[in-house]
Amino acid sequence: MRMASIIEGIYKTHNVDFKFVKVLKNILQEENLISRAYVEELKISFDSFAKSIDSALRIGPEMEKLRDEVSIYMKKRKPMILISGSIFASAIFVGSTFLFQSNQSLGLAGMVSSGLIMAASVLFRKY
Repeated sequence: MRMASIIEGIYKTHNVDFKFVKVLKNILQEENLISRAYVEELKISFDSFAKSIDSALRIGPEMEKLRDEVSIYMKKRKPMILISGSIFASAIFVGSTFLFQSNQSLGLAGMVSSGLIMAASVLFRKY
């Protein structure tokens, strides 16, 4: 590939019409290698899909164990702040940073409201 790109660059410098990709496509079609390449790519995709399903199935019990540990921990300790408020505030803040580029006043209002939501979630924490 590197040699072909160098040759193509030299031919382009000397105004010779040489397109490596077209030549390679013709060679692959003549040798009937394109269909085999598609089949190999499908095999690789299927294998990676099967591995991802296997990983997802293995992580399920671990997530349940983590959820149980967190619920036991939360029963022993008092939660510090409302998690949903901080997630909501961070989503508004990220959206506001993108909005700030096109409309500064709306972006600034979103950033301020994000701060207010965080302050409210701290004030209304469960004791």
